[in-house]
Amino acid sequence: MCVVYHFEKINFGLDSPLSVSVVKDRNASDYGNIIQFFNINGKHIPVEKIRNLWRFIHDMNKDSDCEVATYFIGKNYRWLGFFDETDDEIKEGMLLFVQNFQSLAAS
Repeated sequence: MCVVYHFEKINFGLDSPLSVSVVKDRNASDYGNIIQFFNINGKHIPVEKIRNLWRFIHDMNKDSDCEVATYFIGKNYRWLGFFDETDDEIKEGMLLFVQNFQSLAAS
């Protein structure tokens, strides 16, 4: 999914059934692989693509209290280094991370 999204070799967007399914399934392994892919390859990917994916996953998880949603919210701080400025959207993500940090540290 990440490779196809990055290289746009086929018509594939974040609203595709595959993307929506992967994010809605909230599989910790899938989330970990997505985060790792962009951490490793992020230097070669336009920041806007990373931000759009971050926004997509973040929005689907920010109101959920399931363990995997909390996992993503806790790990998404790794992507904040890609963004040059801290706007209101990024601040919201950072605050959500801080709010969930205690439960992540305990697990």
